[in-house]
Amino acid sequence: MVKRYGWGWLLLFGLLQGGSCERPSLEPVPSPADPYSFFVAGHVYGTQSHADTSDAPYPPFVAALGALEGDGVKSGVLLGDVVYQPTAARFDALEAALGSFRPGIRVTPGNHGFEWERGRALPGIFDERFGPRNQVWTDQYDVFLAFDSNEGHWRLTPDQFSRLQTTLQAADSIRNIFLFTHNVLWWEASPDSLYHFPTPNSLWNRLDTLNFHSEILPYLQSLQRPVYFFPGDTGNACNGRELTYRREENVHLITTGMGCSTRSNLLDLRVDAAGEVKVDVVGLGSETMGGLDQYKF
Repeated sequence: MVKRYGWGWLLLFGLLQGGSCERPSLEPVPSPADPYSFFVAGHVYGTQSHADTSDAPYPPFVAALGALEGDGVKSGVLLGDVVYQPTAARFDALEAALGSFRPGIRVTPGNHGFEWERGRALPGIFDERFGPRNQVWTDQYDVFLAFDSNEGHWRLTPDQFSRLQTTLQAADSIRNIFLFTHNVLWWEASPDSLYHFPTPNSLWNRLDTLNFHSEILPYLQSLQRPVYFFPGDTGNACNGRELTYRREENVHLITTGMGCSTRSNLLDLRVDAAGEVKVDVVGLGSETMGGLDQYKF
């Protein structure tokens, strides 16, 4: 049986008082662990045209949940924009659609689903149903961190970066590290940049100067462990960039999302007893989608 342990923020705040920000010295994983699986899905409200007529999530996503459940998947991470507007009726419809998955669901905040004031998402229904906005959890020797990328306007804030570092320092043995945000933190505005390719649905609330390439990516590359980083604000437009993948040494950067009628997608992740991660693409549109390597940029 897969065992899941939640790490409270009180532990992290204690660590922040005395922890350093150096790369952790990670010990080898002592023994095989139980295999497990989970799914990752972005932008599950789908399209505005659908949201104008229904409170429920994007129908192809709801249909896919049944297939995932049949394959034994019991948990998942939703990468923001889970509802189009922050109403109780829409959150009720989302939770009803999740059904038996609901206890195993984590959600990162998007730009939809909140009331906003001066670029800040106000406390509301999202926090009552799916908070806290920043979360850390583990599954055996694997560490998961979900961050609210609205806090820093597409930057990891100093506090969030410290939480990432101290979490990894506190773990004796780590096989894999999984990170989740709503915004595509590595997108760059210059058309000449390689990182201009993975097109976000929206650039709303984004600062011009970010810290992914200067701080976050170099740190992740120093960890000497596989890192899988998933943002979900893509896939609304049919532009050939509904799913993108790039590997930077040990760091796998994967965008996923839905709304496009042809290439909406989510990801089905399987972790075997040895800690090897397999990422399967689940197509939700009219086109047959290939394996993850087909979407490299």
